[in-house]
Amino acid sequence: MAIQSIKFHYSDFVCATLVADGGSENHAVTISQLLETTPNPEITKVVALKDIAFSNSPVEAVNKVMKRYLRYYEPDSGERLYECLSLAVEDYCSVRPHVSLGGRTPLEAYTDVFPDLDFTEKTRQAREVRVNFNKSNGCGRC
Repeated sequence: MAIQSIKFHYSDFVCATLVADGGSENHAVTISQLLETTPNPEITKVVALKDIAFSNSPVEAVNKVMKRYLRYYEPDSGERLYECLSLAVEDYCSVRPHVSLGGRTPLEAYTDVFPDLDFTEKTRQAREVRVNFNKSNGCGRC
């Protein structure tokens, strides 16, 4: 699907780079066969921290998040797996704000959209609700 996406969105790309870590799943025969049989785009595999100076830990962090979604939804079929991953990608990219992106979603960061992050009024309202609740729900001794 990633190769199809590259072809669809970037039809003029003639090459791509696959950044892999040292895990055995990235060095299986099927990966080698895929790389050999994909002429457009030509895919070059590099190993993080071996062939290149940086790591693929940002992508691994996203994989960890996706695994959490899958553990929560427990898909029991290929169709349900696809639905769960589609939901997870939408939530992760378009709904959940990320601290590392200054409170923006990845889509907002990519499209250079800056949401209003002034929570002054909401903070004031929350404090007022909390104080009123505490005053009306005391222990009776004070």
